[in-house]
Amino acid sequence: MTSYATSMIGKEVSIADVSGASVTEVKGIVTGVTLYGNDPMVQVNGKDYALSQVMVVGAPKAAEEPAEGETSKEETTEKETPKTQEV
Repeated sequence: MTSYATSMIGKEVSIADVSGASVTEVKGIVTGVTLYGNDPMVQVNGKDYALSQVMVVGAPKAAEEPAEGETSKEETTEKETPKTQEV
């Protein structure tokens, strides 16, 4: 588990921060890993969280739309790929 926790360093995560009856989602970059007993804790926004509180590693980013006048990667690839004809 320690190696898994250390692999998160530098990655964006979403954490379930449980305070009493409420749960708050905390997002941030893992900046370090500590051990509490034998349990690894990830450090996010200056606070330690248990691995069991990590909900998402590497939050998905929305697909970027091409700016006006630009073509998407798929359109560019399609234009650059020559068509072959069978003889």
